[in-house]
Amino acid sequence: MSSATSKSTLSESVSLELAELDKSAWIAVVRYLIALNTCGSNAFLLYLFARYRNIRVLQCNRLIALNAFTDFMIATPFTGFMAANQITILGLAADRLWAVYRPLEYSRSSNNNTFVWIVVTLSLFVAFALIFISIYPVDNVTLIRQCSLGVATSSNFLNIWTVYAEVTALLVFAIYTGILVLFFRYSSSLTPQVFASNPPTGVAYVQAKRQQKIQKRITVSVFTLLSMYGICWALPTLLLFIFNTIGSVDLAQTSYITYVQAFLGAWNAGLYLYIYLFRHDEIRSCAKRCILDLFCNKINLSGTINRVGIKPSSAQTVTPAGCTQ
Repeated sequence: MSSATSKSTLSESVSLELAELDKSAWIAVVRYLIALNTCGSNAFLLYLFARYRNIRVLQCNRLIALNAFTDFMIATPFTGFMAANQITILGLAADRLWAVYRPLEYSRSSNNNTFVWIVVTLSLFVAFALIFISIYPVDNVTLIRQCSLGVATSSNFLNIWTVYAEVTALLVFAIYTGILVLFFRYSSSLTPQVFASNPPTGVAYVQAKRQQKIQKRITVSVFTLLSMYGICWALPTLLLFIFNTIGSVDLAQTSYITYVQAFLGAWNAGLYLYIYLFRHDEIRSCAKRCILDLFCNKINLSGTINRVGIKPSSAQTVTPAGCTQ
């Protein structure tokens, strides 16, 4: 009896400590800085997709745009989009598995939006379902409407969220492992089907080689994204899973883990733009053009900036490779 009483007292103490911590000025500053970076970086990424049509061609890039939207929403009060983000990450992982395993088939079906719409539908469904569960009185508890999951969750919400997070994380890393195996297996050669039916100088061989090169470059950027996802999201989820498995769960552990996980998830959501700028050729070239257009108006081949009033008749606008409006 005394043990149960002490646990209850500890739970109340932890809730009060986290509630006070959440109200502190420095936590508010950190939260707003993270939100500003996440909103700004993902808004810029979405602007690039809206402005330049060439980066909307590949199915993977359309999924990246969807992921940017869910990341943008994570920085808003609608934290249910953290669940939608798990679906978009899962869709990206499945897309990369298909692209690495069958690059030619993937390139032929890149204009097919069926898979993208499936991911969109599932993402919106789980986002609004989680928002409904967190806002409406599913549990008979006093609701706390704030960002940090550890303080605000009720028992049913926490159980549903934990199961959902564990299942999606396991699926992502099962697919991620498959991508790694195929990526290293085919890193020095094309798929066996292409080698068996085409000579090294054939047209199909050249096309397959080109498509594989494109898909590998995109896959490297998605690898980096999934690695950050693993550190910031899957690792805390794994800790929760371990605590649930060994049966030593208490509010002190889950509250602190989910509190840190909420901040890490929002921080990670603002990093993807920088990953793409370093690793994704198409997004990087379009970002360069956007910045040049914004700050320099137009730069011609002779190096003259039009905004100073000098416009030679021979001037031509420089467009970075792979970037089309």
